[in-house]
Amino acid sequence: MGKTIVVGKLYMVGCGHCEMLEQPWNEMKKKVEKKVMVAGDIEAAETNKLAQLNDKHGSNVEAQGGYPTIYKIKKGGKVEYYNGERTAKELIRWATNKNQKNTLKRGGNKKQGSRRNITSKK
Repeated sequence: MGKTIVVGKLYMVGCGHCEMLEQPWNEMKKKVEKKVMVAGDIEAAETNKLAQLNDKHGSNVEAQGGYPTIYKIKKGGKVEYYNGERTAKELIRWATNKNQKNTLKRGGNKKQGSRRNITSKK
């Protein structure tokens, strides 16, 4: 059976928060690589890589107010963003769907539209 979850991060060179995440992120990648597909880290200026990722998975991954932005693409291109402790343990639990309390459910896939296309109810 193929891997149906893709996790990755968007980062910015010189970002202190991004640098502090490096160790727990690498530990998480080693632990989950057999269960989920870990996409390559994408630097903020690499817009072509981000576009390719979104095209490949039918998703709409985008930075969420700052860096690093940690994302998960689920079956059908549904995007979820991580909003929890930046520890390897919590990242592993989130990436493998063992803890969803740290999930921001924003965005979506291209077919369903991103949060920018959502209209408010009157």
